[in-house]
Amino acid sequence: MGSKFKIVILGAGNVAFALASVLRNLDIPIQQIYARDVNQLNTFCKRFLCDGTNKLDDISTTADLYFLCVNDDSIAILSEQLSNFLPKDKIVMHTSGSRSKNEINNYFINSANFYPLQTLTKSLEQNWKNIPIFIEANEESFSKISELAKLLSTKIYRTNDELRVAIHVAAVFVNNFTNANFIIANEILKSKNLELDILMPLINRSIESIQNKAPEDIQTGPARRNDMETIRLHQLFLEKFSDEIQEVYKSNTNFILNKFLK
Repeated sequence: MGSKFKIVILGAGNVAFALASVLRNLDIPIQQIYARDVNQLNTFCKRFLCDGTNKLDDISTTADLYFLCVNDDSIAILSEQLSNFLPKDKIVMHTSGSRSKNEINNYFINSANFYPLQTLTKSLEQNWKNIPIFIEANEESFSKISELAKLLSTKIYRTNDELRVAIHVAAVFVNNFTNANFIIANEILKSKNLELDILMPLINRSIESIQNKAPEDIQTGPARRNDMETIRLHQLFLEKFSDEIQEVYKSNTNFILNKFLK
């Protein structure tokens, strides 16, 4: 199975590590890893039993899939540098949810975007089978990339610029903004020597509910029932906290009021 793909991963961060892990678990070999940091590179190569280099002019030219697992601002820069050493018809893709494959277009005609919709970290090895993977590519590249993707996940989608941005923004709301609210809740609780643990049953209940019902159907709380006195008391309590926290409460409350009490 693994011999069908010749894969080079550029980068040694969270996404690169997660991708390498799932490939290893499926016995799909990695032809080469590129990373500027020698210590990271050596750790990566030992972990995944693959060749590595910290020099772009040593990048293998025989691979058929090149994954740019780097931060968003490095995509175009690395693509330009890579174009000095690779044929222009190679399939070169990045893994960002916020950037277009056009970041690579100027340098490789078979540019692509391979976007796994999940928070990926080195510390947590995950089963990719239910992780949605969104692919933006031309016909020829999509066929090759999706062939690999289908070995990783059962949820493969073809996307475009506008759709990918919508997905990424929605993901920011349910993931990043939700965690920001956890940070706020934790700060409020710690001000009274309490731990976030006391909210875990409520958090778990919310996660369970959203899997079975539309979010509009499970909205609760003082704003949902137009309990303005409770809202006033909450805002009074929050005056001892930062303006940012007060604004988050006000903004979320107004959203709920406007959504349900029109």
